[in-house]
Amino acid sequence: MKNLKIVLILIIIGLSLSCKSNYGFKTYVFDDGLELEKVNGIDKPKIRTTMRRSIVIVSDSTLNYNVMIHDFGASTTIKYKLENELLKIDTVDIYNRNSFQNYAEEIFGLTYKYSKDSLTDIRNGQKYYSPKIK
Repeated sequence: MKNLKIVLILIIIGLSLSCKSNYGFKTYVFDDGLELEKVNGIDKPKIRTTMRRSIVIVSDSTLNYNVMIHDFGASTTIKYKLENELLKIDTVDIYNRNSFQNYAEEIFGLTYKYSKDSLTDIRNGQKYYSPKIK
């Protein structure tokens, strides 16, 4: 009976440690028409186009890529790895597809420089910014 309690405690500890993520739930937004505006002395992104793309890190191994045009949108879930401040996105989504609407070149197989406030495409320097939510 004592051994069973120890095994159960070890299983609970193992499960709780395996479910933790160092990166948490983070959202990064890209907009072709990104401008900065001063709000209370702080530069914040101002969106001026109707197309919005975002990357949402939902766990330590998957992210959602979303595209919104006016009121219509689409989303897919893709695996990624974070190594040496680089976010490397898989070449297929979790459904084993390598196309997503007309945006396959914009997400699959890409590498981004990772920081808490932005993701930077290493090919062309385009940035996805993390909105500051208070």
